[in-house]
Amino acid sequence: MPAVCSAYGCTNRSNKTTDLSYYKLLLFLIMLKGIFCFRFPLKNEELTKKWVDALRRDKWYPTPASYLCSAHFSEKCTYKTNNQRRLFASAVPTKLFFSEHLKKNG
Repeated sequence: MPAVCSAYGCTNRSNKTTDLSYYKLLLFLIMLKGIFCFRFPLKNEELTKKWVDALRRDKWYPTPASYLCSAHFSEKCTYKTNNQRRLFASAVPTKLFFSEHLKKNG
């Protein structure tokens, strides 16, 4: 099942389970761009609220299958271990792009 970014207008996704060549190519391109997907910190309600507030999505709450991609976090929010990119425990997404009506409400 692909991990699809939950941010408004973002089309980044990762996919590790399908054998379709389109998805393999897409995953390869994402890896070249250095995009990683992170699950919402659902066990930390305060941090989850900060992530959801940053997204400005009305009446939406993340599920265990919800992700945000690394494009929405500054470099200082992440660190690398082996070949994986990880978030610091207090990281909050700051690099988000909104439609005009969401910009006015933020």
